[in-house]
Amino acid sequence: MQPVFFIALFSLIFLMFSSMTAGLSKNIMQNNIERIEETKERFAQIELALNVIAFKQKNNDGLGTKSVVDLSNSDYRDLGGSFLSAHTNFTKHELENDPWNKKVHLLETTSREAIWGAKNGQIAEAPITTFMLISAGPNNIYDISQNLKGNQNVSTLAATDIKNTDITDESIVGDDVIIRFNNYDAMLDIWLKAEELDNTVKNVALDYYKSRLDAFSPLIQLAQRDIDRNGLLSDDIFSLTIDTDGDGTPDAIDPSDNYDAFANFGTSTSTFTNEWNKDDTANANDIYDVLTGQNGHTGFRAKPKKYANEFRLSSDSSESAQLNQEFIDKYKVSGSASEFLFPSFDAVEKTATGGSLPTGDRGLQNLGITNMGSIDPFEGVDGSISYSYDYDKPNKVILVRRVTPSNQYEWKINKKLEIDGLGGI
Repeated sequence: MQPVFFIALFSLIFLMFSSMTAGLSKNIMQNNIERIEETKERFAQIELALNVIAFKQKNNDGLGTKSVVDLSNSDYRDLGGSFLSAHTNFTKHELENDPWNKKVHLLETTSREAIWGAKNGQIAEAPITTFMLISAGPNNIYDISQNLKGNQNVSTLAATDIKNTDITDESIVGDDVIIRFNNYDAMLDIWLKAEELDNTVKNVALDYYKSRLDAFSPLIQLAQRDIDRNGLLSDDIFSLTIDTDGDGTPDAIDPSDNYDAFANFGTSTSTFTNEWNKDDTANANDIYDVLTGQNGHTGFRAKPKKYANEFRLSSDSSESAQLNQEFIDKYKVSGSASEFLFPSFDAVEKTATGGSLPTGDRGLQNLGITNMGSIDPFEGVDGSISYSYDYDKPNKVILVRRVTPSNQYEWKINKKLEIDGLGGI
């Protein structure tokens, strides 16, 4: 009986210890599973902060509030920095160390990739960064570094390792907790927003010019009415630059001549000549023509033409004077001499009366584009939309975006879009 008793006692003790060991093992396993999930959550929030939240922020660098368009500020990429801890649910210590209190590594490799291009070498290159977050996992060993490099120094992983390693291969990563992501979508989204604004500016600018041209055309026609022809347009409202009949003067327009009024626009002294765009020798913006020794043709005037009772609106002089006065009263620019605003883009730098705008008041907003500062993702930093305007080419304005990078994290942009009010884009 006694042997049976001891056997039963030992069996009971064995069962008790087995249950305790099994329970302890289960608790350790469950604890590791929970820690792995917590690590993944930390990494997911870091990815969200770097790829989404960062680019919705405004950064005050002491020079004014500006948009974030790249990660050149090292604080964004620092696990122990202020940005990630402020925009995740974890402290700096929790971001720098995994739940097993082992150091977390944030590896990265950055290179600029072209996401837009055009003729004449125009290009937009975005800084595309691939990130890899590594936790040693439950065994506290950086298996990926051990298996790829034969050591525990994670920093020895090369750019190709960061980009190309199969992080689903357990023979390489072991029980490491690893995620990898890049910011390509975030960079592309920034550029698409910039392109959308550029297209909006282009369309608004062309509409602006069209409305100016529509308003101005009747004035050109009225100026060229020939009373002796019962108010019809003069035959020589436009002149040809060639003499086809040999009389020593350019011919008037003939439908059979296949005349292109804009063929030499901006260079010829006679093409498209009429009362509204004769060369103004007093205008310093005129181009000097070395062939003729005179100021060259500039297209439309750099300033509106002043009205000086020069329209012959009636064969009756008294009636013509009355009609001229009515014309002056209707189109006179308030507070200035009577002027008509020809179709140009000089509003970016000129007042309605031809004066120069103060530097702070110049810009594309004068063409009717509003809220550019809140729409442009590059506002406040290099690459924001700007313009170039040449008084000698009043029908054109050039949109400009430019960034000359100082490090691999910054954009490289060289974009120019010429808007021609007479010829489109």
